[in-house]
Amino acid sequence: MVAVRSGRKHFMKKLLQLMLPADLVLADGQGFTALHIAAVVGDVEVAKLLVQKNPDLPDIANNEKSKPLLTAALQGQRNMFLYLITVTKEDVEPKQFEGQSGRQLDYFLERYLDKVYVVGYHVV
Repeated sequence: MVAVRSGRKHFMKKLLQLMLPADLVLADGQGFTALHIAAVVGDVEVAKLLVQKNPDLPDIANNEKSKPLLTAALQGQRNMFLYLITVTKEDVEPKQFEGQSGRQLDYFLERYLDKVYVVGYHVV
């Protein structure tokens, strides 16, 4: 996770080559995975590398039941949100467009995504 925060992409790429997909599921005390951290800082390139190594990462929620998709939205990371919505599964709990997280995502969509329509988890 420190490598994601540092923004050193070359180092991150080399590190990912040495890691197993299961290593990327490791989380900090708040349940943040490396993909959550990439969502916070808005580094879409690193997020793509992480998801390529472990396609299950977008569906892992932190301790507050927020997936990286919601984390990106709450941080106002528009481009990250647009990427993550294409790789996050709709049917994996917790479902991000229901309940409190759904209301937060609705707010984000209204505020940051002018003229972008979301049908299910597909950007139109």
